[in-house]
Amino acid sequence: MYSGKILEKWWPGQFKYNDLNKDGQIEPNNDRKIIGYRTPSYSFSISNSFTWKNFTLAFFINSVQGGKKYFLENNAEVLNVRYNADDVYRINASAVRPYWTPDNGVNNATGVYNTPVVSSGIYQSRSFVRLQDISLTYKVGKNLLDKLKIEGLSVYLASRNPYTWTKWSGWDPETGTSNNPTMRNVTAGFRLTL
Repeated sequence: MYSGKILEKWWPGQFKYNDLNKDGQIEPNNDRKIIGYRTPSYSFSISNSFTWKNFTLAFFINSVQGGKKYFLENNAEVLNVRYNADDVYRINASAVRPYWTPDNGVNNATGVYNTPVVSSGIYQSRSFVRLQDISLTYKVGKNLLDKLKIEGLSVYLASRNPYTWTKWSGWDPETGTSNNPTMRNVTAGFRLTL
């Protein structure tokens, strides 16, 4: 970490660091503070199925909740920040959140040409609740099965990862990266027993 005077080191749109011990210097040993933990506090899953007449609805919910309300990860990948020696450039970061500008004074993104004195990232909660699996099945009644001369027939509609409730800005809070988004899919089909 950079050790030196705070003044004349920060420009608009760059990360700013707190001088926690108020000595006029940013120092690795005296100006650090724990803001959370990567290890989640707990995880849970819920699954159930409900049947009414010939319909069956089944679901599976998965969740991870972070330590002290945070499951922290450096957000550089989410912002698509690339470091090359002294240069910093960003690719498609505005699709995640807008850059800092004088007219858009946000505190969750840097300026487009941010070259930090000290490398850092934006930390945010990775807690999430995900509807991981859901399906709706209709089982054809015996009267129709007898007429069709088949033993069994059911029609279903299913989805995997249809929705995730989270404040994480990236693709997937579970992995914490923007490179491997969680795939969503919808499947329809039937099961036939002759």
